[in-house]
Amino acid sequence: MFSSNENNKRNAQHRANQSTNDEGVIVVYTSVKRESLSDKIGSLNSGLLSFFQRQSVKIDEILDHLSCNNPAIVLVNANLLFCDTCTCHTKKCLMQVLGCCNSSFAYQGHYIVLCGFNKTERKILYRNPSVFNKVCTIPYDSFEVARKSFGTDEDVLFVFCNS
Repeated sequence: MFSSNENNKRNAQHRANQSTNDEGVIVVYTSVKRESLSDKIGSLNSGLLSFFQRQSVKIDEILDHLSCNNPAIVLVNANLLFCDTCTCHTKKCLMQVLGCCNSSFAYQGHYIVLCGFNKTERKILYRNPSVFNKVCTIPYDSFEVARKSFGTDEDVLFVFCNS
């Protein structure tokens, strides 16, 4: 027996597979009630928005979605975001020093596109619209801190691409 959440995901995936257009389906998850976000996305193209769910999403669900070659759009605190593969680790080092001092950065909301993961290294691959033409990486734990930071509401948009 599947939970209602699993049924919703299966319905969204089924709709993506059955869709006759090339645009796919968007599924939105948020930890708070946000009709305005639902209205904005729904008004873009009512055929794209499959459903809007108020619930927290576990990282395993995100990884499962990415393993099907589907992207996800995630709201993170940009001040907690860094790239492991960049040559400049200044921001990461500064965050570690301030973390030891119990200091915190102010919240700055920023959307990134998750495009994959490396299970062996436990890293998320993402595209940052602030960085031109580059795939960045961040450890699972650091990603979780950035996406669950106060102010993000844990917003996740699952995009189901047509095959």
